Amino acid sequence: MMSFQQLDDKNVSIEVKLMLWSPKMDLIALAGDKGEVLLMRLSWQRVWTRLPGSDGCVTALAWRPSDGKSLAVGYTSGRILVLDVEHGELVNSITCVAEEPIHSLDWVQYQGDSIVDCWGRTREHQLWFQDSSERYLPPLPVLPKVGYTGKNNPEHVRPENPQQLTDKLSLLLVVTGKLLWIYSFAVFPIAVINLDKFESFRRVKSVCLSPDFGFLDVAFSTGVESDATQSADRNGSQSGEGDIKTQSGFNNTGPTQSEVTNSLPLGDFSPAQSEEFNSMRLTTELFSLGSDELSIVSRKMIRIVQSRDHVSDTIQAMSDSYQGICLEMDSKFQKYSELVGPEGGSVGDDLMELLLWGSVTPELAVFVSGELSEKNLKKMGRCIESSYSYIQKLIGDHLLLGLKALVFHLEDLLGMVRWKRKFHSFGMDDSTVDAVCNAAGSVLLKAEELLCVLESNMRKIKSFFLWLYVAILRVSEERVPPQFAKFSRNDILFVSKFIQDNLIIEKDKSFHLELVGQYLEDSPLTKPIIHENKSTLIKLMSNNPLLKDSLNYPKDIHDKSLVQVYNQFNNKLEELIGQPCKAIGSLIEESPNPIGRFVLPVSHYHWQSDHTSFISPDKRPITMTAVLGSPIGTVYLLRRSLASDTADCIVMNFDPPDSRTNRNALFTVHSIRSLQWYTHESLTLLLQPHPNSSQFALAMIDVRELPWKHNKLSVVNGIKFVTQYRRLGPVAMDTMAVSGTRKVACILHAKHRRVSLYDLDAGDSGTSPNSSFTDM
Repeated sequence: MMSFQQLDDKNVSIEVKLMLWSPKMDLIALAGDKGEVLLMRLSWQRVWTRLPGSDGCVTALAWRPSDGKSLAVGYTSGRILVLDVEHGELVNSITCVAEEPIHSLDWVQYQGDSIVDCWGRTREHQLWFQDSSERYLPPLPVLPKVGYTGKNNPEHVRPENPQQLTDKLSLLLVVTGKLLWIYSFAVFPIAVINLDKFESFRRVKSVCLSPDFGFLDVAFSTGVESDATQSADRNGSQSGEGDIKTQSGFNNTGPTQSEVTNSLPLGDFSPAQSEEFNSMRLTTELFSLGSDELSIVSRKMIRIVQSRDHVSDTIQAMSDSYQGICLEMDSKFQKYSELVGPEGGSVGDDLMELLLWGSVTPELAVFVSGELSEKNLKKMGRCIESSYSYIQKLIGDHLLLGLKALVFHLEDLLGMVRWKRKFHSFGMDDSTVDAVCNAAGSVLLKAEELLCVLESNMRKIKSFFLWLYVAILRVSEERVPPQFAKFSRNDILFVSKFIQDNLIIEKDKSFHLELVGQYLEDSPLTKPIIHENKSTLIKLMSNNPLLKDSLNYPKDIHDKSLVQVYNQFNNKLEELIGQPCKAIGSLIEESPNPIGRFVLPVSHYHWQSDHTSFISPDKRPITMTAVLGSPIGTVYLLRRSLASDTADCIVMNFDPPDSRTNRNALFTVHSIRSLQWYTHESLTLLLQPHPNSSQFALAMIDVRELPWKHNKLSVVNGIKFVTQYRRLGPVAMDTMAVSGTRKVACILHAKHRRVSLYDLDAGDSGTSPNSSFTDM
């Protein structure tokens, strides 16, 4: 018999709760009880650590199946963080239902190329659509950090991240309560399914999507547990009376109910007081037959969301850059208003009198010598000019690029939606997409309008502050530098125009010194711009009757700020994003030809299940589910071939030869602490020999050798199919994580702060006591 070789024992700096190996690399993710996430190499070198946040404890982990370069982490807060494995940076964040814990995550990749699908047909997938955006659109640049005091929205998708979009479609399955959420590429929500409408159950245990995305198997529990049952499970009680129920779809030539019951240990176990394992199958035909269309729409929607997020972050950066300068200027002139009192003149009146006649009111002299000193004025002028230049750069280099990319991708999506034969199932209405396109165009026009305002106001601002600087020197009777002593007529006109247009007191007694800030507030424009400050495109559309009367002309944005127009667009886009989620979710139904169901007793306290899916040698998709039964010395194996409506079930006990005469002693010999698929051919088990013993063992079962019977239930002794085995020594163990790619197991000790690493590809150990299964 083959044995495992121990590699090392390692301490862990956190109290480990979950472990999961990468499918492609020698990396293992460890989740702590406080919400920490550690990424370790097989050599136990730490790659990075993500400290606990406000999302609570980690409840689920999932690796991206294509290359293992992203890790999805689910929390009790209902959020899922997708992290880059290289540095632990946030790639994307998903919120399913606020405050609803994530129960399970499963990230699967499409494997349906050139297979015999669920309906017996061989499908050849061909790439009939290519995204041409890279030919015409430059990549979205990263926002500069200088002048940007805010933080990117954690929900935003990092722009132009090539790791997001793999060659093949991948789906992230998320279970929260009784809802199943499906995200393509772990970004775009394509379906939300209320599982409670199909079956009344206590909780969903796991979901398994077939390799060709044709069917979805859902494992769930039913029944009400009693305190006695929970106590018996906690104490590792091994005696009990098992009961297995079968429902429609099985041949009568299989084991009878009495035969199945007699194969399990006798005792006081009552299935009515325990949870029961059950499963159902949902048809996801759209995911299989429409995998190409789903992949295309998902990629396009992700590009749209990435462009939208870039636009949003750019507007936030513009607002952050402008806000501080605006508040400083407003506060200084507000002080002047308080100084003169309600009976005094306004700032504009006093400054205009200073400009035209050179006379200074006593209040203005005090204000100029105090609040507007030469040093403060130079600083404010430089800050305003820097802020204007930075906002201008953000608009030209980021905002317009993001908006043009947004319009491009939306027009692509509009063409897809109008191709009814291919994309009608996604539920997106072409009128809604058209409205989103028009709204994006309105944001683009408003951004160009703001750029015109910036350019026209720049000279006025410079002229005003230069004149105010000279006026302060003259009021203070200081020498004016020769280069600033003379003002042209145009300079005087710029200054007077600036004072008239901007230095006014609104009804709320707050100042608005120039026109840029009003575009960055979520309120109507206080001073809509005049015609000559509009962009050339707006002038063309306004003056052309045919364009002005068209549906594409934005008729309601003249008095709105940039933020308001963007919010209107974003609301319409969110409505569009939700349409596929509702439409696809409503199309998923329970299989019209339900295969036979197995209703099996399981432990409420120590429930475990694991699943795997693969393509068989005859190119047919297969799913297999392993469940830890009740009592916890039983393993249920369910195999389903998706090429036909069949299901096979094996009840596997571990009955040493010397205990065959003593049925009640069966589970005092071996109980199962944990199980996990090593490959689709092998199942790994963590065994506990005695209820109160710390002598754990590791075993591997070859499921290919099991006596599978077509659409029947079989009872077998698992000892006969153990291919590898090793005692783990007098140390209490809790759970394990195995990797078929790296051929290694990581076993967590009972105190959750130490692990043992084992090589699962060791050679033949002969008759060593360490490898004798019946010697336990």
